[in-house]
Amino acid sequence: WYYISPDDRAPAWTGVEFLYNFLTRNADVGPFGREAELSELETGDVVQLRREDGDYYHTLIVTGRDDTELLLAAQSNDAFNRPLSTYDFAGARGIHIEGYRVEGELCDCFNDLFTGRELVVCSKS
Repeated sequence: WYYISPDDRAPAWTGVEFLYNFLTRNADVGPFGREAELSELETGDVVQLRREDGDYYHTLIVTGRDDTELLLAAQSNDAFNRPLSTYDFAGARGIHIEGYRVEGELCDCFNDLFTGRELVVCSKS
């Protein structure tokens, strides 16, 4: 996944439907998931908002949950821990990230990020 410019980017990184298709159909390396009820979502999962016409137009990342609803992060308006109820949308779908696949040896870089340890770049010899 990459974004260099509007003309040089990975579709799954910048298009709602492309991301949905990638995550729910990916059988190769990288993250994969399944469509899920919003009540099933956990931190790191995805919410996609839908207009009345059925078009999904915005992707949000779950950052947590308060007593009653999902809290979300989004690039637009630099949103972080924003309640789902503050968005204007006709419907929403969830994508639960079930895991990721890698080729070759994997270092523990994700754990390093979460625990704040210095990130070590892994490479094959």
